[in-house]
Amino acid sequence: AILVNMTTSPGSSEDFVLNGVPIKLEIASSPVKQYQGLSDRVELCSECGMIFPYQTAEVRTFVMRRMNFPLDIVWINNNKVVGMSEKLPPEQTGPYKPYTSLVPVDTVLEINAGQAKKYNLGIGENFELRKN
Repeated sequence: AILVNMTTSPGSSEDFVLNGVPIKLEIASSPVKQYQGLSDRVELCSECGMIFPYQTAEVRTFVMRRMNFPLDIVWINNNKVVGMSEKLPPEQTGPYKPYTSLVPVDTVLEINAGQAKKYNLGIGENFELRKN
């Protein structure tokens, strides 16, 4: 994954271009940030997302724990979109429904529900992310 060595302070985002479209991404670069994800947030700006870079490609499971808004989860491996979980409803209390990648992934992207098309994200599409 391209972002493995990048770090940001909690809650801060950096400017990127994803498949030609500007996006502000927070990088969940540590296990603590990855567990917290976007939980407990009031909202996510319309040009924002959170990216989860991993050192290895593995089957990953995410939940909508303590979420206040719906998300699309984009499953990525080797800079290709290999799966999508779309319009996932927020959940405040457990047990939480698990959303699992169907194949191993090295990167996961969370964006507002319904925004995958905005970033030209579909299964089999390239995932081209660069710093702006």
